[in-house]
Amino acid sequence: MKHTIFLFLISITAFSQNHHFKVDSKELICELTFKSDASDILKKIDTNHPKINLEQPGSLGTANNLSHSCVADYLDNQSVTLNLNFEVFFENGNYTVIVYNLITLVSYEDSTDYLGKYPLTKSYIDKKTNLVTTNKHKMEYLDCLDLYLIKLFKIENAQLVN
Repeated sequence: MKHTIFLFLISITAFSQNHHFKVDSKELICELTFKSDASDILKKIDTNHPKINLEQPGSLGTANNLSHSCVADYLDNQSVTLNLNFEVFFENGNYTVIVYNLITLVSYEDSTDYLGKYPLTKSYIDKKTNLVTTNKHKMEYLDCLDLYLIKLFKIENAQLVN
């Protein structure tokens, strides 16, 4: 009996998700909350990366053709970029970025023609449970994207709190 409980705890740990992705209204989103006393947070997010476009005035934005080093195991020898939408909220000295409508753009490395656009919502939500997938390779990709998104939206001297 002790061995069964021990193995169960190991299996839970092995499949625990270390990223900030979740399912909200049947859509895959990434929710990042940072603590910061900085002023002009929206302006700093807008200038964090040249491909971030923040609507003025407001807290909605997009980012298109973001190059990143995350590679899904099924995309060998192909170039992958990311499009996304986001919204920024403020509460109690924190800012929260909700990233949604994540779309992977795939092309051959030496081509500008896209092979396809793949919304992450379609392939990274388990259809049976309506939760983020527990597929090992897909989780590795989400973990990598999570780190990339943290870097993308973290302003100077901010601390991730969730």
